[in-house]
Amino acid sequence: MSLRERARAWRAERRRRILLEALGAAGGGGVAAAGTLALLDRFAVLPRGAREAALVALVAGLAWSLVRRLVRPWRALDFDAVFAEAARRWPQTGPLFASAWALRDGPTGPGTSEELRLEHLARADRLAESLPRGPLGAWTPSAAARRGATLAAALLAAGALWGDRASWTRVLAPWRDASLERWVRVSPGDARLDLGAPAEIDAAPVPGAAARGVRAGELVLEARGADGAWRVLPWTAVDGGVARWREDALGEPLDYRVRWRDLAGRAHRLEPVPPPRWETASALVRGPRGTRRFVLGEDAPVRARRGDWIE
Repeated sequence: MSLRERARAWRAERRRRILLEALGAAGGGGVAAAGTLALLDRFAVLPRGAREAALVALVAGLAWSLVRRLVRPWRALDFDAVFAEAARRWPQTGPLFASAWALRDGPTGPGTSEELRLEHLARADRLAESLPRGPLGAWTPSAAARRGATLAAALLAAGALWGDRASWTRVLAPWRDASLERWVRVSPGDARLDLGAPAEIDAAPVPGAAARGVRAGELVLEARGADGAWRVLPWTAVDGGVARWREDALGEPLDYRVRWRDLAGRAHRLEPVPPPRWETASALVRGPRGTRRFVLGEDAPVRARRGDWIE
């Protein structure tokens, strides 16, 4: 390989190491930060505003890390730095490669002989050809990259043990809130009731929700008005870990939902159903003298003799 080929291969190798270092440090730190937020959300249920602010800070931190560890070193890397690294490994290249590279496109001044320039380039090419083939050096992660990778691995392990996928979604996509049903049981859900019958709504934390701070007394019942707005509907009672609302006679449809902090459950509907109404009703009287039909409410009162059968 000539000096030109060596130099370009060494620079490409240095750029790969810069890329690996930048991705290793930024990736490890980003995963560690996201894992910490996911665990916090798993046990504390972070408000949406806090999750959005944390995501902005996380993205800004990743961008700054990439600028500092990737963009700046990438742009600052020149062939002098490449030859300096080669000289640390092969000291005999130090006084030759940099000067030969400066002369590769022609004499640098009127006092430089073309014959000497070509001879200098030829010596540099022969020395480059004699060097062992292989990478100029191996990538060794920096202390920051190692710390980030270690912390990320520890938090991923903790997330596998105590976390859940929903918390990762809430942290990385805060506009996609998890369903409240994962922590709160609401009954009866959607239901049809007899018109004027009693109606009851119960809401209670599911087993294990108390460890995340879910309490029945903190649940809020909301009803949707005719204008479509949700308004608080006070609970009738909160007792024994269950929040309960009761209406003695439900006469109108009720759209309701349960809210806890910034999480809202899906909307349910209680619909009172009127009793069935008959278009017509008739009575059939069978007796020894034949069969007679009476339309109830229209004909005369139903008349039957002893021994007649009424249907």
